Amino acid sequence: MARLYVLDLDSTAVKVEQHLDAHMLGIISQQTGIAHPNVSAALPRYLEQHGGAFSISGFIKQLAHEYRIEQTDALTRRIGLLTEEAMRSEVIAYPDTLPVIRRLKDRHATVTVLTHGGADYQELKLRAAGLDTLLDQYSIVKEAAQKPEVMEVFVQVFAGGNEERVTFVDDRLSNLTDMRERFPRMEILHMQRQPVLGGKLPETAAEGEYRVITDLLALI
Repeated sequence: MARLYVLDLDSTAVKVEQHLDAHMLGIISQQTGIAHPNVSAALPRYLEQHGGAFSISGFIKQLAHEYRIEQTDALTRRIGLLTEEAMRSEVIAYPDTLPVIRRLKDRHATVTVLTHGGADYQELKLRAAGLDTLLDQYSIVKEAAQKPEVMEVFVQVFAGGNEERVTFVDDRLSNLTDMRERFPRMEILHMQRQPVLGGKLPETAAEGEYRVITDLLALI
């Protein structure tokens, strides 16, 4: 059975940049008529209430409630499409992401993404990056702590129940720790990409705790 690669999305396969977030908030402001500072101020409140999981539809619903505007499916779709278009123009996938995944699949490996957040926003990023049709599978969970549960399914379905045939890549130490506790024989790699515009510095672990990689080229 071929090897299974399970990749995180944000800061592993696609870029997370503050100017992209600002662009999205600008789109929301323009489409809803709510002043940009008010939209920006509402975002931290929304994220705190939802454990950091951002959803476009959920955020628009909150804004509609706070500012007494009419929320329609058409409005939410329009904001999503404009945001996706902006992400496509920015090429949010890291330069190595798509070529490496194609190389792995040429070797008959199975490549998946396991990410957490609001489903509509994460799916938007997958589409904008060109990953939705390239991956063998992807799964979006609302909370990061749910990742090991989905990994259990991935291991059974794609690796015949053999965790030693699985490589997991993530940039968050808490996710790596959770996965190691559940799957002690799995290959677990700590992604530490160089921060991009407005990006956060990568987390660092104790020396030797995890094998560190700085791009996906390390997989091939």
